[in-house]
Amino acid sequence: LHPQPAQFDTRGELGALLIRPEEIRIHDTDKNGSYQRATVSRVKYYGHDAMVELSLPRVGPPEQTPLLARVAGPVEYVVGETVYIEHHGPIRWVSKKVTDQ
Repeated sequence: LHPQPAQFDTRGELGALLIRPEEIRIHDTDKNGSYQRATVSRVKYYGHDAMVELSLPRVGPPEQTPLLARVAGPVEYVVGETVYIEHHGPIRWVSKKVTDQ
């Protein structure tokens, strides 16, 4: 998903990878073969932008692992559509041990 994947030494801890919706870029095709395939689960329009909920293969049920992407302007994404995504931004890991949640 990220062009330069980070290596985390979590020592077996549970935690969360935090990704801001505006850091996800959606593409119609995987031209260079490095994007992650995803399926559009839901689209919420807000006029000036939209929030696209995505599910990833092999990550679990979408209701448990939603990935949100914020896109500007009018969008034409349809629920069930296959898209390709990439992440541009910092990689953030938060240990469950630290948050105790």
